[in-house]
Amino acid sequence: MHHTPHSSPQSKSDTVVAWYRAALLRLVGGMVAALAGRGADVPRSVRLRVLRVLLPAEAAGRRLIFMLAQGVTAPARPHGPVGVIGPGAAAKAVPAFALFDRRKSFPELVQKRAVRGDGPRISYCDEERGALAPVAGPRETGAGLNRRLLALQAALEDLPKQARRLSRAMARRAAMPPGPMGVGPLRVGAPPGHRRRETHEIDGILMECDLLARRAAAPDTS
Repeated sequence: MHHTPHSSPQSKSDTVVAWYRAALLRLVGGMVAALAGRGADVPRSVRLRVLRVLLPAEAAGRRLIFMLAQGVTAPARPHGPVGVIGPGAAAKAVPAFALFDRRKSFPELVQKRAVRGDGPRISYCDEERGALAPVAGPRETGAGLNRRLLALQAALEDLPKQARRLSRAMARRAAMPPGPMGVGPLRVGAPPGHRRRETHEIDGILMECDLLARRAAAPDTS
C-alpha cells in the first residue's frame, strides 16, 4: 500500500496532490507505451491491461481535481470549445477530461421503466463536453483509449484549470432542479475501478485519493 508523503502543515495538501499527480503521470506514460504503434486494432489482452489501470487512474485524477476545487470559486459559464495544446499547426485537439464519476447503473430498473413506459428520460448537461466519465469496456479501440489517455494526461498537467472547470460545472448543477445525478462529482460507494484486493500500484493510489477527497468534502466540525 502507498502512504501519503510527509510535509509541513502549510504545504501538506499541495505536496500530497503533487505526489499523486506524479505517480499518475508515470502510469499514464506506461499505458501510452503499451499502445504505441498498435493503431486502432489493439489485441484484447493489451486493451484489458490498459483498462485495468486507466479506469482507476481516471477516478484518482478526478479526486485530485476535486480536492483542489474545494478552494476554488468560479461562476458558471456557457458551453465552450475544447482546448488545444501545442504550438501552431502541430497543436492537437485535447478531449475534455471527464470530471464526474459515471453513476452505477441498475439494468433491472431501466428494463422495468422501459416496459412500463414511465415518462420521458431526463439527462443533465454540464458546462463542458465530456464532463461525465465514459463507459469503459474491453472492446474499446486503440484510438478511444489513446483519446482517454490524452485527456487524462492534459488534465494532470494543469490541475488548477480542471479545478476551475469543476467549480463551474458544480455551480451549474447546483442551479438545476434536484435530480438523480446530484451535484457532486464523486459517486456514492466505491469509486470506478475500485478493487478490494490490491494487485496493482493504481489500486492503492485510488483508495488513498478517494479517502483524501472525501475527507476534503466533509464539513469541518473542529
